[in-house]
Amino acid sequence: MAAMHRLLPLLAALALTACDGGAPPPEPAPSTAAPAPAPAPLDSLVGEYRVAGIDGQPLDAAYGIALSITDERIDFPNCRQIGWSYTFEDGKVSTERSPPGGLDAKPCDEPLPVYVVQMISAIDSAKKAERTPENGIDLKGGLRSVTLFSQ
Repeated sequence: MAAMHRLLPLLAALALTACDGGAPPPEPAPSTAAPAPAPAPLDSLVGEYRVAGIDGQPLDAAYGIALSITDERIDFPNCRQIGWSYTFEDGKVSTERSPPGGLDAKPCDEPLPVYVVQMISAIDSAKKAERTPENGIDLKGGLRSVTLFSQ
């Protein structure tokens, strides 16, 4: 019975804590972080780029892929002489495969890595271009995409 008298205050304290539900949760701190700025509008594709991603996945290759874009052409400098003529207006892109003009590259027989073939297919099917939150450029069409960053 003496043990019961010692447990009574402890049980009473536990019962009171259970009844009042404990302390209320703390109020969340007001956010002081500024919202991320909206990406700048994309009014031109002209520039020198590295391919950073293909079909939404980062490019993880033994070497980088570079693209050079003028106001009328997208060129992928390689021995296969792959290039495109294109138009770009109001975010809409239209590409057409054409050999690079004026380059002295010689055709080669080496096979292209799978990721290069995927990049070529994505540019072939590009229908729109938009700025990424990271200030890159996404060329998209169908289920394909290429993410470019300025060099």
